[in-house]
Amino acid sequence: MEVSARQKWLAVSLMAVVLPMGILLGFKLTGIVPEPLEPENIIAEDVSLNMSRPSDTMSFVGMIAMNHFSDDATSVRSKVHVSTYLENSEEYGECVFFYVNATAQLQKGFIHSMFIRLSGMDPDAFLYIHISPWPRMQNLKTESIATDGTENREAYIRATGFDHPTSCFLEIHISWYFLDADQNNVDHYVTVTLETMYYDGSAYKQIIIPVTVNMTIDPGDTFETAKYLMRDGVYSETLDEKDKIDIYAIPFRRDGSTIKINLTVPQNAEFALGLYDDEMVQVANSTYGVGINEVISYTDQTLQDVELDHAPWWYMKVERVDGSGTYKLEIDRSVKGK
Repeated sequence: MEVSARQKWLAVSLMAVVLPMGILLGFKLTGIVPEPLEPENIIAEDVSLNMSRPSDTMSFVGMIAMNHFSDDATSVRSKVHVSTYLENSEEYGECVFFYVNATAQLQKGFIHSMFIRLSGMDPDAFLYIHISPWPRMQNLKTESIATDGTENREAYIRATGFDHPTSCFLEIHISWYFLDADQNNVDHYVTVTLETMYYDGSAYKQIIIPVTVNMTIDPGDTFETAKYLMRDGVYSETLDEKDKIDIYAIPFRRDGSTIKINLTVPQNAEFALGLYDDEMVQVANSTYGVGINEVISYTDQTLQDVELDHAPWWYMKVERVDGSGTYKLEIDRSVKGK
């Protein structure tokens, strides 16, 4: 039987498709090319960066929160750095500039992709990922990007590794705009999540690292307008000639428990620290001098058996004596065992 030219062409074309597919299937079955299956998720605990909105523009804020995951063969880190705060500027209004820096390092296997997304934002703000001259990256190429983020739409950048990299770097810069510039009466928040997918030589895994940024209203300067806190942690605020006092409230159990308060002050400033009970009577204070951190450790001796959820509100007062700048207030309540 004579084979027509058309039949020859169809046979060659079919072989051109079948042969590469067969080779690729063979590579996958032998492990030369791993099959990208649903990855195993490894989720790190959330880390928070808490900062109150300053009363004026700050060209250098310098607030940093870092979260990471590491084991014997893998290290992934996400860093959120708040760099600048603008108060009612003509060009930008009221906004915060911050950047996200992500790094990954493997001892074996390769990095498949890095995905940074900004989500869970409050309704009174929006943000924008800058695309020039950023993003910066190493051993990655941009796959997709959504620059605008709102309450109902997340902003993100997804980048894939090329040439099976064992190390990657990705950095983006963000402008975060607040819509309550005149009132300054709304807390703002956004969650920055880094998702790094990699192949460890036997399976795909994905490390998920969240960092939540909270930009809260300024604490009041009276007991009636105190800023209420429910958890221990580190809180950062600013005092200056316009804003001289910050007062916080926190529940404290009266059963012999101890509350420890550390106040890290700016280098050339003097701030005072005071602790008040639920009747607003001062029970402890600390004033060491310029550039010296303040410390209070207080143990309640009344031994009233009150559960923490229903404990009375105690107050902490941070007061500017001289100078100005951003401080850090670290709170630790050691609850006695039952």
